[in-house]
Amino acid sequence: MKKRKWLWIISFAVCAASGIVLLAAACSARASGHMKLTVIDAYSLRAIANARIILPEAGLSATSDQNGVAYLYGVPVRTREGALAEVPCDYGETTIFVYAEGYLPFALFHAHVYPDRMRNGPTLYLFPEGNEDGIEVISMIESPAEEWVKRLLDSYMP
Repeated sequence: MKKRKWLWIISFAVCAASGIVLLAAACSARASGHMKLTVIDAYSLRAIANARIILPEAGLSATSDQNGVAYLYGVPVRTREGALAEVPCDYGETTIFVYAEGYLPFALFHAHVYPDRMRNGPTLYLFPEGNEDGIEVISMIESPAEEWVKRLLDSYMP
């Protein structure tokens, strides 16, 4: 009888420890989304094949196909930090770098990533090398959603 009691206590302790580990893993698991990116020439609007797309924070990369399309799965949804985090937002953000032969390097900052969704976009417009005097890189910023900006402004309104 004594052995049975100890066996039950040990079994309970192992189950409880396993539950705690699983709960911690679930809580630390970050939300992620997916992106279908299209890379095109900014002037001709033609697809750019073999463009190298890199998401540095996520450690993800892809290459565009003959239609200029690349899919990225499991993109982490990075949430805002500091004062901006006080106003909830339904998406996170990531950075996108694009490199293609014959085109200026391109960076898009604050690209929106929606949890558990495939985002159709953004379309990334690359500029041919040598066409833009004195410009060596192209960088853009995706604006935050208007409704979030309104809530943010309202929260600080005197």
